[in-house]
Amino acid sequence: MLRHYPLLTVRVRVDNTDFTCRTPLVFVGNNEYRMQGLDIGIRERIDEGVLSLYIPRREGRFGLFRIAFRALFKRLRRSDDFEALRAGEFTIDTRRRQVRIATDGEVNMTATPVRYRIRPGALLVRVPRTA
Repeated sequence: MLRHYPLLTVRVRVDNTDFTCRTPLVFVGNNEYRMQGLDIGIRERIDEGVLSLYIPRREGRFGLFRIAFRALFKRLRRSDDFEALRAGEFTIDTRRRQVRIATDGEVNMTATPVRYRIRPGALLVRVPRTA
């Protein structure tokens, strides 16, 4: 990403509200992620039934490094450094017909707009009985 560094103008629709921003990436995750310190990327819960959307506000390679540095030293501010939203459903659109989407490390081209929604309780997980 840092080598090619594509900036996208994205339009995001959340709960019948639209906003537009210019960003190098959009991250959508299952439930809320910790965004500061050495525990960055940790989730307190995975069963809350919401999606989290994170959009960096900084443009340029230096801006991304600045966000990473601020996050490491617990000085990251949601309003200044990135947009953070939580909802059950998001729609992300661009002027491009297709965008690259990484899902669990696999990158694929996907047609826009891209719609995300969570289906709470849809995954059945079996665990061993406790002793």
